[in-house]
Amino acid sequence: MTSQEKQYTWDQLLDRSAGFFRAISPENKICLVHHGDADGVTSAVYVSYVLKHLIGKFPETLIYAPSFSYDLETESALVMKARPDVLIVLDLSLYSQKTILKNWCENIRKVFVYDHHIVKQAPEYGNLVFFNPRLAVEKNISHPTSYFAYSLANRTIPEGKRGEWLAACGLVGDNSFDDYSELKEKTRNTYPFLFEPTPDEDYVDMLHGLTYLTNSGFFYRPDTRTNVSFEVLETAFRDDKPEKLFDKSIPLMDRAWQMYKNFQVDIKDTVETAKTQGKFFDSAPVIFYRSKSPHYSAGISAGILSAIFPEKVCVLTYSSENSDKTSVEIRAGKNIKVNIPAILDKQRNEVHFFSAGGHPTAGGAQIPKGEEDVFIETFVKHFFSEDPRPQ
Repeated sequence: MTSQEKQYTWDQLLDRSAGFFRAISPENKICLVHHGDADGVTSAVYVSYVLKHLIGKFPETLIYAPSFSYDLETESALVMKARPDVLIVLDLSLYSQKTILKNWCENIRKVFVYDHHIVKQAPEYGNLVFFNPRLAVEKNISHPTSYFAYSLANRTIPEGKRGEWLAACGLVGDNSFDDYSELKEKTRNTYPFLFEPTPDEDYVDMLHGLTYLTNSGFFYRPDTRTNVSFEVLETAFRDDKPEKLFDKSIPLMDRAWQMYKNFQVDIKDTVETAKTQGKFFDSAPVIFYRSKSPHYSAGISAGILSAIFPEKVCVLTYSSENSDKTSVEIRAGKNIKVNIPAILDKQRNEVHFFSAGGHPTAGGAQIPKGEEDVFIETFVKHFFSEDPRPQ
């Protein structure tokens, strides 16, 4: 089986995905790499249970990619160290990581990738199964990875063991839950308590609470390799009891909620400081701020800022003490039309990117530490050049 071909429908892609997983042998050594945010980690839990149901085991190696790890160098080294027979990659944009993907395909027997980010065409390797909904026959679909994994579970896991709440968590995290009315209604009917208002909390209801909890485990001090988000979700999914996530008498859950609490304080501090100390450009509707947080709150903080300033594009940077790289998170307000990847493409002759890309209104990049000024100056310079904004 080779890479995805455009003539396949979404249902056919799901059938082929199920076929790939059914063909995995219990003797195969499996490595699963996933993005660590809510969309990525929920899909990792689903896929782990698909494997458990089909071949009786979880992946031997589970690796999550922090949000700042756009170049995947660390993750690639961990994959090669694991020496798997089968590699499964979820919710990571590998289109620009051609060297890493080539290395994996040349050294691993079978490689499966589900990626819903913008791509121009599927990579071509004989042992690679690459699925992206944007390349399906149907137009204008970009199903998040959590929805793919939920759909895969529907084809492989018996009724009653699919935990719609888990997909809901991932879709809320990817800001797309409202696009899936059937799943939303089924989740509401099966887990009504998740939709109860929580006026005394920072989140509007329990579903958003467990999504924020998941993301906190991912963003909290991202230089560590502890996959707390997977652990808490897998514990609740095991018995299909999302209420476990709110039971602080369970040490694992109490630990996760302490991380959430600390992370929320950090986000508020970052946003308030950015509002007063950020640079507001006159030549373009851009706000720039260098985050000083020990946690990776840049993306969430940029999103909050873009809600406060809906006519602006908010750019925040982050770098850990031990890194020689700076991560850039970019979020656009709802009242401005912009194509962030197009601007990033125009900067490539002036800025060294380890990686860059994303969606039209939400993107990111990784650059050498110390080049933050060059990045923001060229970003502003190219904001209007050749009108990169979609019409």
